Amino acid sequence: MFNLKRSQVGKRDLSPLLRSRFTHTGVKERSGDKSLFPTRDFLVFGDLLRVGASQEWNRNGRIVARRCSSQIGTLSTARYSPDKTILREGRPRRAARTFFSQAREQSGRVISYFFLAYLLLFSVFAQSGPRTFLKPLPTSRIPQEQLRRKPPQEEPPAAQQKQASVVSSSPLARPFKRVWSYLAEGITSIQSSEDGERLFAATEDGRVLCLDLRLGALIWSAEPGGRITMPAAIGANLVLVASAKDAGSAAGSIRALDRTTGVTIWVRDYERAFTSPLLLDGSTVYVGSSDGALYALKSNGGDVIWKSPTSGVVRARPLIVDRMILFGSDDGGLRAASIDDGAVIWTLQTSGNVRGRPATDGKWVYFGSGDGYVYAAGLAAGKLRWRSRAGAGIESSAALAGDKILIGSLDNFLYVLSKSNGNRLWKRRLVDRIVADPIVEKDVTLIAPFHGDHVVVFKNSDGQRVNYFQLDRSEEIIGTPLFRGGLLLLPTNRGVIAAAETSPPKEP
Repeated sequence: MFNLKRSQVGKRDLSPLLRSRFTHTGVKERSGDKSLFPTRDFLVFGDLLRVGASQEWNRNGRIVARRCSSQIGTLSTARYSPDKTILREGRPRRAARTFFSQAREQSGRVISYFFLAYLLLFSVFAQSGPRTFLKPLPTSRIPQEQLRRKPPQEEPPAAQQKQASVVSSSPLARPFKRVWSYLAEGITSIQSSEDGERLFAATEDGRVLCLDLRLGALIWSAEPGGRITMPAAIGANLVLVASAKDAGSAAGSIRALDRTTGVTIWVRDYERAFTSPLLLDGSTVYVGSSDGALYALKSNGGDVIWKSPTSGVVRARPLIVDRMILFGSDDGGLRAASIDDGAVIWTLQTSGNVRGRPATDGKWVYFGSGDGYVYAAGLAAGKLRWRSRAGAGIESSAALAGDKILIGSLDNFLYVLSKSNGNRLWKRRLVDRIVADPIVEKDVTLIAPFHGDHVVVFKNSDGQRVNYFQLDRSEEIIGTPLFRGGLLLLPTNRGVIAAAETSPPKEP
């Protein structure tokens, strides 16, 4: 904005300048003394004459006509004395002060009138109600019971259960109730047996706990040593546990425990620690290592059958399909290798870490990457079919539900995409990051946010929330939950929590 200093423009020279520049923008001559009568076009601050907040001067001294600012009361605060006023012919400042005072009073009255009218309408509407306010009815025709308005009441639990059962037939959509909890510090992962009778939990300090899955009672406890950070593999008679040595050592080991008693059957040391969950298939164990290779080991003794090298650490859980094994690596590649000798059949390269387990429907394979994309490729040759952008990197595993793909991202969103073209069908945001694998049960999916205090269940078709289970304030989920035999099993920072579904009440 262009400013005129009083030292540069004299008192007598300023009036013609104001007359020539302001006559067409709102400053007019008063009859009688013919002095300039300011309306709202200039403000006086100290020794500066500033044109109104919305007026501008160019370098040639010409004013650009614009709508004047409504802030007009600051002229009365000018520091000029009456004998040094910059207005023409000693124009009294009292007239300007009176003008601005009247303007403020009028604007205040208008605001007060509007406020009173709003309060009046609001009070009438609140007393009469929305229906009677819009369409008044004679009170003589209304029963006396209807005149007494009752406050809305919450749905009873029975009604909520009935509504949930109507929305979905999955047991995950029914309300959960805690049935038992086992207190233990430092639990990292949980696994259950195939028969659904026992639950195995691993801790950071190197312990393995065997619990009764139905009652939560401790059956046995073993201390193989080291730091157990990966989920164990449960076989018919064995429990295979991978552990790392103490801090400062890169070595690791695999220990086989008797499933009935927890006694160590065999132990094998390796130069580098294993970094992926163990996959037991028959008599072979598949596991990724920190040296950047996927290993195939014998379940009896731990001898190396073959290894398939990569350029990064292998952290993803492998997936066996036909005679191939699919696994990701931190070098950004998803590989398909032969389960006979580990030879790589094809590789699909991405720009981020691949740490989640892929999903397949027998023809296509789907997975997420740390570059923020979800990929679909041919299972036979690994040819890219499509890729879809997510909001952040992806570390969770993909899950299939009919013609949809469900996968969590580090931007706290659950994404549901179409299998055919990767178009986004819907997404839902959670409080914390989604790292754990989704649990798909019929037409719903359960999601457990990392370090969250709750689990939430969404309907696969439209993303409607159908269930919500809240933990205590001091409990946080730190691993992937399980759903076995109607029990929801949650690994937390304070131990293992089991919650059972509650059946809806029978209709009379």
